[in-house]
Amino acid sequence: MLDLHHGGEAAQFDAYLRLAQSERFTPEVWQHRHRSGEVIEVEVVTEELELNGVQARMMMVQDVSELRRAERGQRRLARRLTNMLESIADAFLTLDRDWRFTYLNVHAQTLLQRQSDELLGFNIWERFPDAVGSVFQHEFERAMVQNKKVSFESFYAPLALWLAVDAYPSMLGLTIYFRD
Repeated sequence: MLDLHHGGEAAQFDAYLRLAQSERFTPEVWQHRHRSGEVIEVEVVTEELELNGVQARMMMVQDVSELRRAERGQRRLARRLTNMLESIADAFLTLDRDWRFTYLNVHAQTLLQRQSDELLGFNIWERFPDAVGSVFQHEFERAMVQNKKVSFESFYAPLALWLAVDAYPSMLGLTIYFRD
């Protein structure tokens, strides 16, 4: 088994195997050398058991190279999208279908005078109760019900802001661009 490990991982894997079962993190990801010579990432799960009075170790090894590449790709894409959303001049936020904040760029946090940790996961109408019954609620609900973009301007007295708003519905919720 140790011959399959890539680079300096053989010694680490040997030490891992010598740990008591209770001390091992499972599953563990390692780099293995495939019989083709290619280095692949594998997930290793071990289980100690007794066979006819003899202690043994069963090991399941699964190639997770594609999964890990896809995860790294998703993280890169998420960083790129976040960078793009943070770079736009408009305030930008997203709400899910239950009206909970799912994303706010820094411009939205500035205009709303709240940090993302104060809003993410929370219902917009609970965090901004003065907006209940306002043109903001009416237009956002209209966008969702009619599944059509809405654009409007309105004054929001609690923040003393005149806002120009564009809201786009989707299956996930509502995407909102706004500016002072």
